[in-house]
Amino acid sequence: MVASVLLAGDEAASSITALRRLGTTLWIGTRSGLHMARLGSGKLAIEEDGETQIRFKDQEITALAADGDRVLACTAYGYAVRSSSGGWTGEDSGRVQAMASHGGILYVGRTSGVERKVAGIWGKIQVQPPLTRNQTSAQSVNTMEMTAEGQLWVGTRFGLLGLDTRTGVWRHLFGSYQDIRSERSVSDETGNCDLAGNYINVVRYEPEAKKLLVGTDIGVSIMDGETGQWKSHTGEHTKYMVQDSELKRITVKGNLALPDSEVHGVLLEGSTLWIGTRGGLARLSGSRLDVLDGEDGLPDDAVTALEYDPSTRRLFVGTPAGLAVVEYR
Repeated sequence: MVASVLLAGDEAASSITALRRLGTTLWIGTRSGLHMARLGSGKLAIEEDGETQIRFKDQEITALAADGDRVLACTAYGYAVRSSSGGWTGEDSGRVQAMASHGGILYVGRTSGVERKVAGIWGKIQVQPPLTRNQTSAQSVNTMEMTAEGQLWVGTRFGLLGLDTRTGVWRHLFGSYQDIRSERSVSDETGNCDLAGNYINVVRYEPEAKKLLVGTDIGVSIMDGETGQWKSHTGEHTKYMVQDSELKRITVKGNLALPDSEVHGVLLEGSTLWIGTRGGLARLSGSRLDVLDGEDGLPDDAVTALEYDPSTRRLFVGTPAGLAVVEYR
């Protein structure tokens, strides 16, 4: 069953950009502010906190993260951190795409790379060894995820950057890609891992399963944290080839009938994989694939964010038209 819960307000106020569960609170980022909801067995209740409303009024929330009992909110103007006591502190330092924290150090992702704040001073982190493939795109950050062990995963416009914050060692993982040199020249280049796509929209680490989930422009890839092996589920997408001396796009079927190949939300519920795409929500359990979209009660076919509450087995689905709660037995 899918029950829609639309936030009150204009179009921007109901356009979900990010979701993050912290304890019994669901934080809801929109294009015009930040909201909170109390989780429980009853109907989801949207609550408004005065300080939060004032601080984020008419601000686009670009991402949400958590560090222990702290909430990290990224905006088009900067960032803010909410302490356990409920107060917000932050900086208006320009658009922040993603954020993470570990060991008292803040990390922010921008289109120009990753920065960190140590002893009150910000500095850009230089990737070492230097990037050798698509350097500009590989430093343009879309998303970040920090594990409890201090492994920072950074999803970029070209591949996945991994930083061990304890040792300072970087890795740049990328899948096979096409190098378009001209209207008459395109080559297929080999990647260094089996990542499905290199434009990464979302990264999520599932500690119990020890798996890294990566949502890309052509599907979702899962890396086993113990073996380092990848498994990908790709939807129908396009690639380029030269035909009759002209560059043309051809359709590639993919290995899973996803409602759309572009993934913006992904999570594991036990052995069940939820995939939020631009064209609907997919649920993969074993070999069975079920798809939910607007006809099933979602406010919009496009899924922008996913979050899960294990205590009530509720899946929260963010869309451009509001928030939906998926419940099933």
